[in-house]
Parts: sequence; C-alpha cells; structure tokens
Amino acid sequence: MKLIEIHIYGYGKLENIKLLGLQGIQVFYGENEAGKSTIMSFIHSILFGFPTKQQNDLRYEPKKHSKYGGMLKAEFPGKRLAVIERVKGKATGDVTVTLEDGTAGGEELLSQLLEGMDKSTYQSIFSFGFQGLQNVNSIKGEDLGRYLFSAGALGTDKLMQVENHLLKEMEQRFKPGGKKPVLNEMLKELKTLHESLKKAENESKEYILLTEERSSLEKRLTDIHEKQEAACSKLARLNEMKRLQAVILEGDRIRRNLMDEGNITFPENGINRLERILDLERPLATRREWLAEKVKKLEAEAEASKPDMSMLEREAEITARLETFTVYEQEKVKQREIDSRLEEIAAEIDQANDHFNKNFTEETISFANTSLFVKERAEEIQLSRANLLQRKVTLDESFQEESVAVQGLEAEVASLEQEVLGKEEREELYKQLKALESRDRLEEELRQITLMADSDRSRKAMNKKRAAQGRKRESVQSLVLGFLFLCMLAAGAVSSQWLLAVGGLGGLLLVLFMLFRPASVFDAGETGKELELNERERELKKLLNEASRQDSLLLREKVAEDEKLRSRLQDLKARLDQQNHRFDRVIQAFEKWESEIRELNKLQDGLARELQLETYPENGRIYDTFLLVERQKQLFREYKRLKERWKAVRASQEELENAFKELSSSFLKGEGVTLYDTASMLKKKLRSEIERAAGYKEAMTKLSELREEDERLKKEHDMLSEEKAQLLQQAGTEEEESFRLAGKMAGLQAEQSSRLQEITFQLEVAGISEQEKDQVLTGLNPDEAIADVESLANCLKAEHQKLHDRLAEVRHKIGMLEAGGLYSELLHQYRQLKSEFQEKAKEWSKFSIAKDLLLKTVERYKSSRMPRMLENAEEYLRFLTGGEYMRITPNALGSGFWIENKEHTRFEANELSQATAEQVYVSLRLALASTLYGRYPFPIIIDDSFVNFDRTRAKRMIQLIKTLPENQVLFFTCHSHLLEEFEDSEIIRLGGRKHDQSGERIRGRVGVTGI
Repeated sequence: MKLIEIHIYGYGKLENIKLLGLQGIQVFYGENEAGKSTIMSFIHSILFGFPTKQQNDLRYEPKKHSKYGGMLKAEFPGKRLAVIERVKGKATGDVTVTLEDGTAGGEELLSQLLEGMDKSTYQSIFSFGFQGLQNVNSIKGEDLGRYLFSAGALGTDKLMQVENHLLKEMEQRFKPGGKKPVLNEMLKELKTLHESLKKAENESKEYILLTEERSSLEKRLTDIHEKQEAACSKLARLNEMKRLQAVILEGDRIRRNLMDEGNITFPENGINRLERILDLERPLATRREWLAEKVKKLEAEAEASKPDMSMLEREAEITARLETFTVYEQEKVKQREIDSRLEEIAAEIDQANDHFNKNFTEETISFANTSLFVKERAEEIQLSRANLLQRKVTLDESFQEESVAVQGLEAEVASLEQEVLGKEEREELYKQLKALESRDRLEEELRQITLMADSDRSRKAMNKKRAAQGRKRESVQSLVLGFLFLCMLAAGAVSSQWLLAVGGLGGLLLVLFMLFRPASVFDAGETGKELELNERERELKKLLNEASRQDSLLLREKVAEDEKLRSRLQDLKARLDQQNHRFDRVIQAFEKWESEIRELNKLQDGLARELQLETYPENGRIYDTFLLVERQKQLFREYKRLKERWKAVRASQEELENAFKELSSSFLKGEGVTLYDTASMLKKKLRSEIERAAGYKEAMTKLSELREEDERLKKEHDMLSEEKAQLLQQAGTEEEESFRLAGKMAGLQAEQSSRLQEITFQLEVAGISEQEKDQVLTGLNPDEAIADVESLANCLKAEHQKLHDRLAEVRHKIGMLEAGGLYSELLHQYRQLKSEFQEKAKEWSKFSIAKDLLLKTVERYKSSRMPRMLENAEEYLRFLTGGEYMRITPNALGSGFWIENKEHTRFEANELSQATAEQVYVSLRLALASTLYGRYPFPIIIDDSFVNFDRTRAKRMIQLIKTLPENQVLFFTCHSHLLEEFEDSEIIRLGGRKHDQSGERIRGRVGVTGI
C-alpha cells in the first residue's frame, strides 16, 4: 500500500489541506506545532476510524468549523487505486471507499483492502517514533533486554508488560518465603487449625481406630492407584517399545558397524574440494598451452609487421598534405562553380540588356544613378502609379454604381408618378368625401332644384307649344326658298355658270340655316338655365347615390394611400437629386485622375533618363526597372570579383600539385600517374604503415600481457597442486583413486552417523530409555509382556473397587462421630479454610499456567519465526553500526537478547550504550515490519526516531530506510540538518502560510496546498 494523496477537510487546526504526489520516501519537515502529529493521527483515523469518546486517544475535532474528516488516495498491491474518504458520522465516522473501476463500499471493503489489519497492530508494527526510544532510555537492567525482545516480537512492549503483569499477580497471591501474600497467610492458618484438629481427634478411641483404618485404606488405595498408573505406564511403554522395536534394532546394527569400522579421518567436503581443484587445474593447463602457442604466433606477427619509420616520421606532413588535398578537391569544385557562375552572370547580363534594349557594359553601367534617393523616388513613383491604377478601378466601379443608382431612382420615380392619383381624380375624391360629410345639405339642395326644374318645365312646355306653331310657318317658307336655290345650283352646275351655281349654293345654305337655327333668345336663356338645373340635379343625385354606396373609411384610406405615395415620390426625387450630385463628383474625380497620371508619367521619364534609359513606356514599372539596373551593376561587380577568385584558386592548386610530386618521388618512386592517384596511394601507404605500427605495438603489448598471464597461471597451478597435496595428506593417501575411495567410505560413515542421530532423536522424543533399549536387544517379546501387564491391571482394578467400598463405609461412620463437639467445629473451620485456600490456589494456578504458556509461546517463536527476523535485524544493525556489532542472539533463558560485536564479545542489552541500544531497537522494528509482516506492505511512519544519533549514525539510518524495497516510508521530523540526506522532491515543508489570488492557502512547494 502506498499513499499518493492526502486531503484534509478538517482535522484539528488543519483545514482544507492537500498533499499531492507523495513519494516512496516522503519527509514532512516542520517546527513544533506545525501539524506533524496531526497528520500522523489523520492517516490512522482515515484508515481505522476516528477515536471514540470513550478512548484515550485525541479526536482532533475542529474548534472553529464543522468540517471533520478527509480523504486518502492510495495504491494497493496489483496497481489498484482506491479513494478512502471518512467524515463525521457514527462513533468512528462514515467511510466511503471507491476503487478505480467504480466499485464502492464501506468498512467491509476497506477491511478487505487492509487485509484485516487493525489500528493497534498497525501502530505497533509500522508506526514508531520518539516514545519507543524514550522507553529504551528509561528501562534499565535486565528489563531492557526483555523490552527489546518484546519490540522485536510485537513491535511494542506489550509482551514485557504481560509478563510483568503475570509475575506481579502471582507474587500478590503467593511468594516462596513471603508473609504478606494471601496464600502464605492462609497456609499458616491451615497449619494451626490442622494441629488443633489432630488434638481433638485423639480424644476418641473409636474415632482413632476408624481414622487409622481410613488412613490404611487410603494408603492401600493410593498404592493400588500407583500400581495401576505404573501398569498403565508400563503398558504404554511396552506398546511404544513394540512400535519402535525395528528402529531400536536398526540403531544397534548401525552402532556396531560404526564401532567395527572405526573413525575414518577425511577432510570435510574433501571430494568436492578435490573435484574443484581438478576442475580448476584442467582449464589452467589448457590455457597455458594455448598461451605458449599464442606467444610464438605473436612474435612472428610482430617481426612481420615492423613499419617504415621514415614515412612515419613525416606522418604529420603527409597527413597535412592529404587533408589539404581535400581542400584541393574543394578548390577544384569551387573552380568549376566559379566557371559556371561566370557563365550564369554573363547570361543574366545579356538577358537584362535585351530587356532594356541597350548594351550595358561595365563602364556604361557605372553612369546609371542607382543611389538610395533615386531608389526611393522610383519606389514612390511605382507605388503612386499602382495607387492611381487602383483609384481608376475604384472610379470605374463608382461610375458604374452611381449610373445604375441614377437609372434605378429614375425608374422608381416614373413608376410612382403612374401610381399617384391625377389632379381631377383627386379633386373628385375630395368632393365625394366632402359630399359624404354634408349629405343633408345636398338632399335639401336637390329638393329645391327639383322644384325649380318642375316649374321651368311647365313654363317651357307652354313656350314650346307657341314656338312650334311659328316654326311650322317658317319651315314651309324655308322649304320653298330652298327648292328655288337648289334649282339655281343645279342649273349653274349644268350650264357651267359658276356664278349662278354659287349664288344658288349660298341661298341654299341660308335656307338651311334658317331652317335649323336655334330658338329665340328667350328660349335659349330658358334652355341654358334648365340645362344648368338639370346638370346640378344630376350631380347632386350622383353625389348622393355615391355617398349612399361608399363608406367614409374607404375614401379616407384612398386619400391616405395617395398622400403616402406622394410623400415617397418626394423622397425619391430628393434622393435622385443627391445621386446626380454624386455622379457629377465621380466625373470630376475622373478628370483629376487624368491630370495626376500625366504628371506622374513626366516624373517617370525623368527618372528613366537618370538610369541611362532614353525611352521608357508610360505604363512601365519604374521601380522594378531600377532594381534590374541595380542588379546589373551588382552582376558586373560579382563578375570581376569571381575572376580574381578564380586566379587565386588556380595558384593554390599549382602549389599543392608540386608538393605531391615531391612526396611521390620520395615514397612512391614516381608510381602515381595523376595527382588523385598519388594522393590515394600516399594515403593508402600511410594508413598501411600506421596500421602496421599499431599492429606491431599491439602485438608487443599482447605478448607482454600473455607472458604476465602465463606467469599468473603458473602461480595458480602451483597453489592448486599444493592444496591437492594437502588434501591427500589429510586423508592419509597418496593418489587420487585411494583418496576417492576414502571419501566414499567417509561418506557412508557420515550417512550412518546421521541416521544413528535421527534414530537417537526419535527414541529420545518417544522417551525410550537405555534400559528399555537393552530389553529389546536382549530378546524381550513385547506381545507377551503386554498380555501380562493387562492381566495385572485387571486384578488391581477389582481390588481397588473392594477397598473403595470399605473406605466409603468407614468415612460414613467417622462422619457420624464428627457430628457434634469441638472436633466437628474445628473440622468445619479447617475444611472451609481449605476450600478457600484451594480457590485462591486456583487463581494463582491460572496466572502460573498463563505464564508457562507465554514462555512456551516465546520459545516456539524464538525457534520458528524469530530466526528469519533476526537475520534481517543483524544485517540492519551491522549497517547502522558500521560493522561494530554483528549478531543478535536470543537469550536461551527468558525473553532477552545477547548482542555480539565484531570481536565476538557478547553483551546484554543493558550493557550497551544508549545510542547502540536505540539502534538495536530500530533494527528489530524495521526487521519485524519487513520480514514477519512482509505480506502487508503498509506505509512505515517514523516520528523523529534519530534524535540521539550522531551525524554519521543518522546518515546511515536514512540510507537504511531508503533501501526498504516494499514499504513506503513517511518520515516526520523537526530537525533541519536531516533534510540534507533527501531530495527536494521528497520533502514537504510544513508551516509558513501564503495565499494565492484565489484565496486558497498554498504551502511550500508544488503539490502541497493549504498548510
């Protein structure tokens, strides 16, 4: 189990504390009152429950808030993660356990995770601190050894406390030679009563005879009982002898064989030692033979690999030239690159000249002004041209947009003008609306007009009648005149007398006029007035008729709709005027743009002349042209620089070629045809000579090593030969075969001795005495002896029953005599006191038996479980004391320890120094946790347990706890000098609060909040 995270909701003075990312070894450092004890108690409480109010442990209930409890996140064996949360609830709190797979539970699941571990056991085994060390310092004498033994067995002093408690209880009841214990006083009183009782018994003869007979019977019964027990014991022994008869005979046979053979002297583990020597000798001999052959071979190789020393003397020069040859290769590459670059520059110059349509030379290009001022002007002109072109695009778009907008507004205005009512229609609509509003007035006016029209019609009818009569007369006259004028017209037309015809036509027209002329002025006046009245009458009727058909609301809606359309029309006309103004501004912008582009073209032409370009198109990119001219200048400069570089490279190549010719003549005898061949052959030969030199040196080194190894192997072989001779001498033999035969005989003898020891141990366990073994060896028949003993036992049983019946009769008579008098009173007191004594003795025997059981348990623990624990404790103690103390041995008598130093001197615990006793205590506690409780890898909690250690011992102690393989270690301390032995990531510093912006309290380092 490993704690990963601690979250304290509220515990003691700690509130909302988070300790994150706990390590395998975690140090909690803080001054007094920093909360170390609170955190330790919190861990115990979350795992095993809050202390109840009836217990003596502190509950650490918060004083200033109601939150009580917290959470532990732990990793259990099998990489299982669990969150254990315990809050205030029932007596020990309400616990919730949540596993990483979602499984949730309470106390039962927690108990399964803890494998049944309870709080007291955990504190005894895995949690120890300064209190245990104080006990080591305060206990003196032989009690210190018993305390250390108890700590090594249980982790606490409970074993010593129980032993002391039992001894104290026994001595309170009975103490040999004591006076005050209860049983001692009762024994004294019983003795006095028994003497008085004996005196009263002598006063009655019959009573005396009966008591004598009772005593005789009791003695005989005791004798028979003893004989029965002896018979039963003998029967049991005979059965055991029968069962082990074959074993006894085998042991006697082995003993006689060993006596006949005598004691064979043979070295311990001699055969294996001889085989080991032979196994070591064979590879040594083989290795030496191989070394001899290898030395000869290496000597030949060394002679054949002697290098050319003259060439090696000039190794640095040749190596430098070869390294320079790499530069030569690079120079050749550079030369080709320069040639290629010169061609590229020439081509680029020609291409630029073609672009300019001008043949620039290195001389003429120098007259081109490529100053920074000209560059800035060219950039400004090209940027201005780009801006003007962009403005033209924008103006074109604006012209198109404004034109479309004007046309759209004009179309909308025309459409609305069609939709609004005409002037007459609008006036008619207002009339109808007005008429509708004054209908009564119109009806009265219509009635007056109707009366006037009726009066006029009556008068007209009378006038018409008179006029008809006059017109009738005039019509006849007119018809006659008309006929005459018609004849004149026809005659003139026929005779072609056009004057006559015209006169006839004029007369005819006059007659027609007279015939169809209007009535008289009076009639005309009368007719006009009548027409006016009729018209007004029709108008009023129409208005009244329409007023009767139409609704006032509908007329008002028509008027409102017309007003709305007229208002919208006015808005559109205003917008149209504004749009026309904008359109005019676009036209003006076009005119301004044309003026600016003309001015810009003039500036561009001037700049082109400065660049030695006589002509340049108006729409050219002058800045790009400037960059090309500037690039042309750079190309001419680069061309000149590369030419000079080419000459320098060529000179370097010629110098290197001459040097290689000299080396070739010295070492290659002019074999190199080309410079590359010469360099390659020089490099190859130099490498060959270096390798030969290295091989020669390596061969000489190996020869030296092989000769040293051969000398060492010779010494080892001599030592093994001497050891083998000693073995043969110890066995009293001279050859290996006789040595092996002696070893085989010694092995058989050892096996027989081992078997004899097993038989002896088996017989001792069964309780077979030497006399019983002799009886079996002298030919005792167990079956016959068993039958005889069984027959004797049956006889004793019958006699015992007969005597028992007589004793009951005698006791009855004695009881009758004891019914009265002093004797009966004394006997009653004696028996009562004897009964009380027996009860007290039973209590004493309980404690005595308990003490015996405790001692037997301790002995069994010492022989079974303690040796394994002591092995680890001894290892820890040796480490802590730097090898000063080597062994811890249990005391054969009682529950103490012997401590043995490196000089094999043994000390009792009370003879050790204070710090050494504390180291023994710590070693036992750690060994107990890591060995006997190894299957419970719980965190080990240590609270300032090294305060009495010096710096060296404290450092060793810390190194020791870092080696614990399975258990997490939580170390609480207030001593800052101990922190030097730990990494910063392993230390949590308690105390010293600070606040972040969110208000949550942060402590010390990453992963620790709230302290």
